[in-house]
Amino acid sequence: MSMPSNVVTTLLNLCDSPEEAVQAAAVKALGEGQANGSNVLEKVISLVSNDNVNVSVAAVEALGRMYRSK
Repeated sequence: MSMPSNVVTTLLNLCDSPEEAVQAAAVKALGEGQANGSNVLEKVISLVSNDNVNVSVAAVEALGRMYRSK
């Protein structure tokens, strides 16, 4: 089952939170939910180079999860 679009939108917005823990949790949830779409991919890729290592690691892991076999 794919992630509902309103959930994806909420998580994408949370990726821009000023709180780094919220950013990391949101990007992790996008990966675990195997969210797709160019806007999702662009956001996750942009977070790979985040200054906070926890956000960056969560983004890398999310990319791996997004393309796992379902």
